[in-house]
Amino acid sequence: MTSFDPADFNPQKIAIADYPHPVGTILRRSMGSPLTVVDHNGYAYLACCIEHEKRGNAFGYHPKADRGQLLDSSKPAGITSYRCPRSN
Repeated sequence: MTSFDPADFNPQKIAIADYPHPVGTILRRSMGSPLTVVDHNGYAYLACCIEHEKRGNAFGYHPKADRGQLLDSSKPAGITSYRCPRSN
């Protein structure tokens, strides 16, 4: 068994071209919240919705990878639209 050295853990933002889901894909996080894949300055960003992203006030995060392994468990939701859980 190999021991884990925290110094080797180096998560990085993922370039949108390398992200496994295209822009506009609606994903669900483990807790069920929908998020939409957007291109945020060349990096994948999971935003609460496209409208808030366009206005510059989206809630979300940059999914990360470490040595090519995706560190995010969001999966495609299988839907084409949703009502953003955030108010304006």
